[in-house]
Amino acid sequence: MNKIFDPKRFVSYLGYDLRSAWNNYGVTFLIVAMLPLLVFVLNVIFGLLFEGVITPRDTNYSAMLFGIAAFIMIVSFSARTYGQITDKKFGSSWVLLPASVFEKFLSMLLITCIVLPVCLVVVFGATDLLLSAVFPASYGPSLIGNPELNLPLDDSVGVHVNFPALLYITFAVPMLAFTLGAVVFKKAKPAKTFLALMGIGFVLSSISMILVHAGVLDSDKIESAMEAMTEDRLQHLINTWLNIPNLIASLLLMCGLYFRLKTIKH
Repeated sequence: MNKIFDPKRFVSYLGYDLRSAWNNYGVTFLIVAMLPLLVFVLNVIFGLLFEGVITPRDTNYSAMLFGIAAFIMIVSFSARTYGQITDKKFGSSWVLLPASVFEKFLSMLLITCIVLPVCLVVVFGATDLLLSAVFPASYGPSLIGNPELNLPLDDSVGVHVNFPALLYITFAVPMLAFTLGAVVFKKAKPAKTFLALMGIGFVLSSISMILVHAGVLDSDKIESAMEAMTEDRLQHLINTWLNIPNLIASLLLMCGLYFRLKTIKH
């Protein structure tokens, strides 16, 4: 068992992994996570220069900035932090680190899917909240506590979507994909990962079209089922289509990531 997982050894390696991640991505993280401050300063400068006034932004603008920050980190974090594993010199040193493959895999999961999003939310949220509190007129409302983050799909339909949970899923699954791409591809890691995802999407779309044309997926039956849909059944359908595909994708990506780490040799 100690060869697979030893708590003391894992904590030691996790500390090393966190320090390495900070050294490789710390400055970029702060710039991206504090995007509200950067955009606010630019807004003030250009507003005063060209319009003579500062136009406040609404909550949707902060949400858009958060989406941009999350996207940048999804695409760039793993390539900067773990991309060197495919390099012969660094990869050989990484393989020899005193930790099992499972411990390295678990550390990678914790950092990419837990530590990074939590830090992003904390730093981005604190920046957004502080700017809103200090400059309420010129900055606009804060994203935190926004009641629009958990609203029904339609006022006439009692179906609610947990947007924070949905945001986490849309962050974690692509993050796993780009982390796998970072340790698989040797060059142009984000670009090749994008191409791979586009290829997989094309294949899945083609399979769906084939099933529709073959009558396996009957559009008329689907339309009739939607017309007869109750609130409870709609809620169940949404949960199913959101959870099951993401769960399957996450398991496949984690299996691929573990297998790749286990088979890295230089």
